[in-house]
Amino acid sequence: MPLRFGPAARLAAILAAASVLSACGGSGSVPSSNPQSLGASAQAAGGLAATASIETTGTASWPQPFMNGAHTGFNTLETTLNRTNVKTLTQLWSFPTGAQITDPVLVQNGVAYVNSGDGYLYALNATTGAQIWKYETYESTSTQNAPVISNGRIVVPCLVAGNSQKNAMCGINISTGMRQWAYYDDCNCLPPAGVSAGAVASGSTVVFDYADGSTGSSYVAAVNAATGARIWASAALPHGPDFYSAAIGGGQVYYNTGSGLCAASLTSGTTAWCATVGSEPAMAYSGGVLYVNTSNNGVYAFNASTGTQIWQYTPTAGNYSGNNDPPAVANGVVYVSGVGFNGNLYAINASNGSLIYNTSADGSAAYTTSSPTVAHNVVYVECGSFVCAFNSATGALLYSPGSSGTQQVSPAVVNGVVYSACGPNSACAYGLPGAAKRHI
Repeated sequence: MPLRFGPAARLAAILAAASVLSACGGSGSVPSSNPQSLGASAQAAGGLAATASIETTGTASWPQPFMNGAHTGFNTLETTLNRTNVKTLTQLWSFPTGAQITDPVLVQNGVAYVNSGDGYLYALNATTGAQIWKYETYESTSTQNAPVISNGRIVVPCLVAGNSQKNAMCGINISTGMRQWAYYDDCNCLPPAGVSAGAVASGSTVVFDYADGSTGSSYVAAVNAATGARIWASAALPHGPDFYSAAIGGGQVYYNTGSGLCAASLTSGTTAWCATVGSEPAMAYSGGVLYVNTSNNGVYAFNASTGTQIWQYTPTAGNYSGNNDPPAVANGVVYVSGVGFNGNLYAINASNGSLIYNTSADGSAAYTTSSPTVAHNVVYVECGSFVCAFNSATGALLYSPGSSGTQQVSPAVVNGVVYSACGPNSACAYGLPGAAKRHI
């Protein structure tokens, strides 16, 4: 399976990338700073300003990893790509960055947002791949750096002015690329305080895990997406959640505790229930049920209100996924990828946990390395370094470029285009033949 990065590796990378500075700081709003913009002429050449809207009835955006706060990975509005024409997917554009991309591409209002391990967040014209602006986050490669879009902000981890003691969650204006606020604790300690799990959003509330630094524990923080003001903070977690992001649904936020998970009120943070599931849980919420993928105990279903376990499915091949890989849930089926030594895709009955199929017969070309995405009866996953597509009902492989690699970026499917990572350091868009192509 692909290399995963825990808190220790991430903090080591931060210290290698920036000097440890002593400074006064704290949680709250700060003046905007450090945007890197191409300017009005370059935006015009790109064909769309960041504020332009191309969304109409019947289209969709992809404002956070796995599409929504519930992390279902299911685009119900996609109608262009289907089981017949997906086999003709072709690359529309590619955008190279200076380091590996480990976070899903976000798409909203005709703009694609790419977070790279080179320390920059990029805003691109979603149609052409032309750069609109970039913001220097100073953050290196890590799956816990995934951004979300909420309330006119793209919320992403960053080091304020490159200072590792100001390891923050930052709110960036999606139109201008200017920072509006930063949430951080300046503990003046080693390792420094910092974001320990990516954000998830619902309405104007953004939730993420934050580590106090040094030997301190992690906690869950809920902040206002527009201002960065803290709404509530949880009690200290028994074990740092190691970059596994939470999910939101049914008025609750579901976060992991390292070996288990807890449900808490989204508005107050009051804990409703907790459960033990084993290491590295990643979650998706659908229809009052919380589906949990783990790295060593298979897949669980819980009543989201009470925490009562409904079923557990353990693949005979062994479950080696779960590292920030929530299942996708669509039309009564739970899809889990990266299971077993060959990286198979599994389809599980959402009601009773029985196996519908797995893709072990498809061989190495179908080796799956990301969480799945479902749209119009097709399941999309990363297969090595490029996107693969499967028939959602049978698991038959519909499209695969047959290349190898270790990308782990869950695809986004928006308006007939698939956005994901490709090759070692690039973001790519794939569409049907005849669409305009542009290679950056």
